[in-house]
Amino acid sequence: MKATIKGRVYDTNKATLIAKDDNGFCPMDERYMEERLYQKADGEYFVYGHGGSMSPYGEREGTKMVGTVGMSPAPLEEAKWWARHHMSMDAYIKHFGALT
Repeated sequence: MKATIKGRVYDTNKATLIAKDDNGFCPMDERYMEERLYQKADGEYFVYGHGGSMSPYGEREGTKMVGTVGMSPAPLEEAKWWARHHMSMDAYIKHFGALT
């Protein structure tokens, strides 16, 4: 997926996938969601996510809720926060170094 946000281009096909995590529901469940942390070649991070109609990615479309996708830049501290909550400690330290 590719998106331009505030003049900056974010492309999951060109960035490096750092980690992904889901909430444990079956992908067919309306509550399912998955998020992925990516790093661009210039070092910038972003989060791509998608989910069902009852997930944080659910949006109202007319009179019903539908699942959607989203992408947002993640400054370094936000990327570290995401990683601390979604990666193993070993994986976090391997990528970001010791906790700060």
